[in-house]
Amino acid sequence: MSNAAPFETHHERYDAWFARHEPAYISELLALRHFEQPALARKSKLASFQP
Repeated sequence: MSNAAPFETHHERYDAWFARHEPAYISELLALRHFEQPALARKSKLASFQP
Protein backbone atom coordinates (compact mmCIF):
# COMPACT_ATOMS: atom_id res chain seq x y z
CA MET A 1 0.00 0.00 0.00
CA SER A 2 1.41 3.41 -0.94
CA ASN A 3 1.40 6.40 1.40
CA ALA A 4 -1.09 8.16 -0.87
CA ALA A 5 -3.64 5.36 -0.72
CA PRO A 6 -5.48 6.57 2.42
CA PHE A 7 -5.93 10.05 0.91
CA GLU A 8 -7.10 8.59 -2.38
CA THR A 9 -9.46 6.16 -0.69
CA HIS A 10 -10.87 8.63 1.84
CA HIS A 11 -10.58 11.89 -0.10
CA GLU A 12 -14.18 12.85 0.66
CA ARG A 13 -13.57 12.64 4.42
CA TYR A 14 -10.31 14.55 4.04
CA ASP A 15 -11.98 17.34 2.03
CA ALA A 16 -14.94 17.44 4.42
CA TRP A 17 -12.59 18.14 7.34
CA PHE A 18 -11.43 21.34 5.65
CA ALA A 19 -15.02 22.37 4.96
CA ARG A 20 -16.07 21.77 8.58
CA HIS A 21 -12.95 23.27 10.14
CA GLU A 22 -12.22 26.16 7.80
CA PRO A 23 -11.59 28.70 10.62
CA ALA A 24 -8.99 26.39 12.19
CA TYR A 25 -7.33 25.80 8.83
CA ILE A 26 -7.17 29.53 8.06
CA SER A 27 -5.79 30.37 11.50
CA GLU A 28 -3.04 27.78 11.00
CA LEU A 29 -2.14 29.25 7.61
CA LEU A 30 -1.98 32.74 9.09
CA ALA A 31 0.19 31.50 11.98
CA LEU A 32 2.62 29.87 9.52
CA ARG A 33 3.23 33.20 7.80
CA HIS A 34 5.23 34.24 10.85
CA PHE A 35 7.73 31.41 10.32
CA GLU A 36 8.28 31.71 6.56
CA GLN A 37 11.66 32.93 5.46
CA PRO A 38 11.40 36.22 3.50
CA ALA A 39 12.73 34.76 0.22
CA LEU A 40 10.35 31.82 0.40
CA ALA A 41 7.43 34.03 1.43
CA ARG A 42 7.66 36.01 -1.81
CA LYS A 43 7.29 32.79 -3.84
CA SER A 44 4.79 31.11 -1.55
CA LYS A 45 1.06 30.82 -2.09
CA LEU A 46 0.79 31.46 1.63
CA ALA A 47 2.22 34.96 1.19
CA SER A 48 -0.70 35.96 -1.01
CA PHE A 49 -3.36 34.13 1.01
CA GLN A 50 -6.21 36.41 2.05
CA PRO A 51 -8.89 34.94 4.34
